[in-house]
Amino acid sequence: MLEGRTIKVCAIVVTYRPDLQLLARLLDALAGQVDQVLVLDNATPVSDVLMGSTTAVRRHRCVRNRGLAWTQNMGARWAWRVGFDAVLMMDQDSIARPGMVTELLTVASEHELAPLGAVSPRPTDAFNGRLFPIVGSRDDALQRRWTECAFMISSGMLISKGAWLAIGGMRADLFIDHIDTEWCLRARAAGWRLAVASRALLDHRL
Repeated sequence: MLEGRTIKVCAIVVTYRPDLQLLARLLDALAGQVDQVLVLDNATPVSDVLMGSTTAVRRHRCVRNRGLAWTQNMGARWAWRVGFDAVLMMDQDSIARPGMVTELLTVASEHELAPLGAVSPRPTDAFNGRLFPIVGSRDDALQRRWTECAFMISSGMLISKGAWLAIGGMRADLFIDHIDTEWCLRARAAGWRLAVASRALLDHRL
């Protein structure tokens, strides 16, 4: 999936009425882990959503809310146009643990996983610290550095440009519900594999 040179990663953070303190924590957690953070706000009626002093963060406010999938697709198109190799999808209420992206890239370089559609961190419940179950993998599989899975949530999903262009983007007509499930089903039906990097952790709020 990704190997042989420095990989440029753009994190795409889609927001709508975000908790601004939590959003600031998200951006701080991504600093230094990716090459660019792109915050796309879905017409939140709050003027300070796009405020901030972090120059590594690029912000854009959509004039109307067309849904999560449409906005993710817009972010990916921008990333490919300006030369990024992979996108990292992030929800507005998920926090990347230290080293998460490096571990995702390490797993993405595994030859055994080719062709790899996406690699995801292990999500933990931000409220109680419990690990979420991985659909489609055995309990003992996560003793390894990675395990294949049937589905993954979009937050934390790392997708290369090649996989995105081959599989296609998110289905915009779904707006917000089951976007990640449909994408995973489509990827697997086309012969692409999905993997969870067991050492990469993401604090996630349902």
